[in-house]
Amino acid sequence: MKRPLQNTLVGFVISLILSPLVVSADPPKTTTSEVKYYHYYYSAPVGYHRLLPSLASKELEYHTRLVAEANINDTPEKEKVVLIVVDTKRHTPYGEWLQAFLLITDSDINNPKKKDLLKLFDSDAYDLEVPARISIELHEPPFVFKERLNDAPWKPHGVSFRLIDLTGDGILDIWVEAAYGVALISFQNGELKEVFSNYTVTKEKLAETSDIEYHSYDAPVEPQGRLYHRFLSAPAPKGLYYDTRMVATANVDDTPEKETIALMIAETGSGGPHGEWVQAFLLIAENEVDVLRKKDLFKLFDTGTHDLDVPARVSIDAQRTPFIFREWTRIGSPWSFGWVRFKLVDLTGDGILDIWVEHAMGVAVISFQNGEFKEVCSGYSSTRRKSPIEYIDIDNDGIYEIKIPDRIAMSGVAGADYPEWLNFYEWDGNTYRLNNEKFYAKNDKYLIRLLNTYNFVLIRYGRFEEYSFYIGLVFYYRGNAAMAYKYLQWVVEHAENDGYIQAAKSLLKKLPPR
Repeated sequence: MKRPLQNTLVGFVISLILSPLVVSADPPKTTTSEVKYYHYYYSAPVGYHRLLPSLASKELEYHTRLVAEANINDTPEKEKVVLIVVDTKRHTPYGEWLQAFLLITDSDINNPKKKDLLKLFDSDAYDLEVPARISIELHEPPFVFKERLNDAPWKPHGVSFRLIDLTGDGILDIWVEAAYGVALISFQNGELKEVFSNYTVTKEKLAETSDIEYHSYDAPVEPQGRLYHRFLSAPAPKGLYYDTRMVATANVDDTPEKETIALMIAETGSGGPHGEWVQAFLLIAENEVDVLRKKDLFKLFDTGTHDLDVPARVSIDAQRTPFIFREWTRIGSPWSFGWVRFKLVDLTGDGILDIWVEHAMGVAVISFQNGEFKEVCSGYSSTRRKSPIEYIDIDNDGIYEIKIPDRIAMSGVAGADYPEWLNFYEWDGNTYRLNNEKFYAKNDKYLIRLLNTYNFVLIRYGRFEEYSFYIGLVFYYRGNAAMAYKYLQWVVEHAENDGYIQAAKSLLKKLPPR
C-alpha cells in the first residue's frame, strides 16, 4: 500500500556505524575421488568439435557422446575426458559409429583448451583422416567381460569409458570398452599411455567406483537410466513416461556399502526429448550382488494434473518461510522450468554425505539421521531471485548453514523493485531450523541495501507497507526496539495486507515496553 512521501533515511544510512560481517564463503568440502559423467543423445555439446584438427566430411558428423570431469594426471586441476564419435548424419541414439576419439581438455566451460587427442578405433568405412597424437590399440577383453560387451547397448559399433584407478598409483585411469575390444589408458611419465598389457584387470577391480560418481542423462532412451523405473508405477500411464535425469553412487548412510541415488521425472509425451514435468522422485537403492533393492523413495514434486500414484514414503513440498505473504500457486500447473539436480555433501558434519536437491523453485536436503533418511530442510525460493541458494560455513565449525533467498512482491506500482529477503537455516543436531536473527543481527550490508532501495521507492512512488514491514523486522532482529517499533507500528496503522498487520502486531508484543 502506498502512502504520501515521508522523510527519507539517507542521513540515517550515512550515520550508521558499520560493523563488519564476515561470511566464510570457502569452497565446500568435497571428496577428492569424485567423477562426474554427462551422457548425451539429443543435446550433445558441439564446442569440443572445434578442437579436432579436421572437419567431418559431407556425409558425416561429429557427435559428443560422453564427457567425464575428474583429475586424471599429476596436476591439481581437473580435466575433461570427451568421447567423440564420427557418425552418419542420421541422428539416432545409436548410429553407425565409424571412428571414435578421446579428447582431453582442461575444465574451462566456455573456452576449453585441448591437452591431448587419442584415436580409439577406425572402421575404415569412410576416408576421413583426423590426426591424433596416438592411435590406441584395443585388446581382446578378458573372458569375464566378453558376455557384457556382446550385450552392450552400443553393439556393434559403439564405445564407452569409465574413470577408475586400475593401476594403483592413486591417479584415475581411463578404462575403455568397445565392440572392437578394451583398453587401459593411464597417465605415466608425463603423458597418457595405453598400458593394458602391463596390468591384470579383474572383475573385482572394475566393480570399484570413486567415492562419488555422478551420471547425468539428457534423454530417457539411455538403457542404464531405465533400470530405475521399475521402482515407480510400471508402466507409466498413457501420455506420460519416466525419465532418469541423474544418478549418483556413494555412501550416504551408516553402512559400509555404497548406495545408488537416482533422480527421475514423470513427464508428458512419448519418450523424448522432453515434455512437461508432472512429478519428480528421488530413489535411494542398494546393490546386492548386482541387483538393485530400494531403500527409500521421496516424491519431490507433484503438479496434481495427472492420475499417477507412485507410492513414495515421503512427499517433500518446498515451504514458504514465516513473514512471506505473497499468494503463490503451484498445484495444477506443470513444472515448467524443467530442471532439477542434486549434490552429495556432508552438510551436518557427521561424516555422512547428505543429499542436496536444488531446483528453480527451491531446495530440499535429505539426510540419514537416527537410522533412516529424513527431509531435514525444504524451502521455496522465488524464480526471480538474484542471489543463489547456497550452503556456507559461516562460523567455520564444519557444519554448513543454508541461505534461501526470496523476493517480496510489491503491490500497487508496476516496476517497483522487489526487495530480496534471505532466509537463514542452522543445523540444531536433528534438523535445519530457521534462524534469521543470527543472520540479520549484524548484517549491516543487507540493511543498507534495503534502506537504499526503500529511499528510492519512497521518493519516486511513496511509502509501501512491504518495505516498512521488512525494515522493521530487520531492526527487530538487530535488537533496535525503537526503530522496530517505528516501522512496525506504521504497518499496523496503515497497511492493507492482513498478513503484514498480524505479523507486525505479533512482533510488537515481543518488544520491551516503551
